[in-house]
Amino acid sequence: QKVVKGFMSLGRCAPDMWDFVGFDPSLKGKDVLGQLVMQPAKFASWATDVYHPFTESKDLCKGVVCGTDAVCFKGQCRCGTGFYPVAGDAQNCGLLMTRGGCVCQTHWSSRDNVFSFTRTFVGCANWGMCKVDQNHPTYSSCKARLPTKGVFITKARSKDRCRPQALHSVRQKVPV
Repeated sequence: QKVVKGFMSLGRCAPDMWDFVGFDPSLKGKDVLGQLVMQPAKFASWATDVYHPFTESKDLCKGVVCGTDAVCFKGQCRCGTGFYPVAGDAQNCGLLMTRGGCVCQTHWSSRDNVFSFTRTFVGCANWGMCKVDQNHPTYSSCKARLPTKGVFITKARSKDRCRPQALHSVRQKVPV
């Protein structure tokens, strides 16, 4: 008998919830999506303090201050594309240092010699190579340490080895 009563009460879950969040049957099909989907989702967000962009227009980045080269995304400070965490600093991001002491470009392209495809990369590619930023102040002192190419006339390469790291690393917010 308890099993039957419990089974029969399953059908009351949705109507009870709709009563709780404010379902209005008098609207007769107007705003059904809003009442059946959006209102319960908004209530769940309110009750759990978890907000989702599709249920709430709350700006999670409002009032958030991020460090250098970090951007706010869904309430978290993250390193911008092509920037990496600065060692010993919990808030700021910067360009990644290469093995030769140069810095990686935030975005760069490489042409495949076999098929003539151009591939675009962000920062340090996953195989540990990046194109150095020749406009950065470090270039004048690091270019002598870059690998060279050529037999008779040597020219510093535009790429150097780097240690691949995760993109968009989470950083601490700057206290206001």
